[in-house]
Amino acid sequence: AGNRASKPDRAAEYRKRSLALLQSVSDGGLRDAATLSALAMLHWKQRDYPRAMEFARESLEAPNASIDAGIGAWHVLLKCQLAGNEMGSAAETAERLTRLRLHADDWQDLGAC
Repeated sequence: AGNRASKPDRAAEYRKRSLALLQSVSDGGLRDAATLSALAMLHWKQRDYPRAMEFARESLEAPNASIDAGIGAWHVLLKCQLAGNEMGSAAETAERLTRLRLHADDWQDLGAC
């Protein structure tokens, strides 16, 4: 909902609520790849890059992760690396992401490295 709000002015509020709910279940012990990947995405959207990277990495290390959770985590990791001007790491992440999915933005990000 936070990404596709019918009322764009409410998107920030939806993301804030999503973050609070996901953080609550994560703090309660549900630390699966999907939850961690979603937390990474929400922190990235708030420009909290250190926390976003922390959740993305934890998501990638989680057992039995779905491909969707992994792609989301790699995407967040790449965007945070680019924002931090970590071009060497970003290039490696972008290369990995281009092998996981066919998305023009991933190739554009790789070219920016």
